[in-house]
Amino acid sequence: MTTRPLVSRRWSRRLTFALIAVVAVFAAAELIVRLGGWATLPAEGVFTDVYDVNYEMLPGAINPWSDVREFLNNDGFRGKSLPIERRDGIARIVSCGDSTTFGACVRADQAYTPLLENKLNARGVVVEALNAGVPGTNLWQQTLLFERRLQNYRPDLVILYTAPNLRADLARLRGGLRSGAIWRDVRRGLARSHIYRLLRHLIRPPSFEDVLHQYLNQETAADRWAMPSNEVYAGALEDLLRLQTLCESIDCRLLIMPVVSRALVYGANEHGLHPGDPAWSVRKSQDHPRRFILNITAKNDIATVDPADVLLTASYREPMFLDSVHFTPAGHEEVAELLLEKICAGHFLPDACP
Repeated sequence: MTTRPLVSRRWSRRLTFALIAVVAVFAAAELIVRLGGWATLPAEGVFTDVYDVNYEMLPGAINPWSDVREFLNNDGFRGKSLPIERRDGIARIVSCGDSTTFGACVRADQAYTPLLENKLNARGVVVEALNAGVPGTNLWQQTLLFERRLQNYRPDLVILYTAPNLRADLARLRGGLRSGAIWRDVRRGLARSHIYRLLRHLIRPPSFEDVLHQYLNQETAADRWAMPSNEVYAGALEDLLRLQTLCESIDCRLLIMPVVSRALVYGANEHGLHPGDPAWSVRKSQDHPRRFILNITAKNDIATVDPADVLLTASYREPMFLDSVHFTPAGHEEVAELLLEKICAGHFLPDACP
């Protein structure tokens, strides 16, 4: 009569001790990996968890893409901080995008966002602008960032320099997130473990590391960027319509700029093409990511401004690109001037340009 309870208690104690031992071993291993820094990726000196699509830049981090020692502001963006509270009589612009918007490899004051702010103020339009460019991001991530944080600034105008999501790893992540909040929460919970992150990095390093490597060394990894066009289009359509809805909900205008590459501009330059040439129009139409963006904006009445023509024209005077995607200071100047003309002509801000 007493044997079975004794056996049961014995196995219960053994199971309890086994669980405690497993937890203790895991905790010790977690501590060792954390102290050793083996699960910390180089990019995490600048960014939050790069395994998460919602990664952001770290407040106060040192900008690795600057010739001078420069720190990000207290909000994790480049340039001056912008208070959440609006100030009377001051229009507000938020610029979203990737490392080109951020102004990689040029000074903070040479990026097109602060240049545009200065040009508008010189025209008598009192404005403050936030450079919210985050290197390595695409349209999906930029839309999520706006929904999560940037709409809180309640801008009058949102300028988005962007391209569709062409990264296969983010496409898989997007598909997984559609399966429900439980999967997302479990994944984010696991990502807090440095053991999990170390194992995942060893098994399948994040493609973000490839992207960061491209920014620093200008190499390409084309095999990581191939996706079916129908999937790209569906995602880009969803993202742009979502961003349009978010802007309408806070009564702000949306202005889209499709990404322009050096290959597009310099290829046309080498053939002596100019805006208005039929061959130039064909070249632009063959740039599929740009075509996706422009098709979507045209069909859904979203304002656009395409810097390709002005960059091509200016390229006959001086270089517009530092590398495959990033502008020279002169390139940023051309884009800022184009934006100024578009904003003034289209009355995108509460006070029209004099």
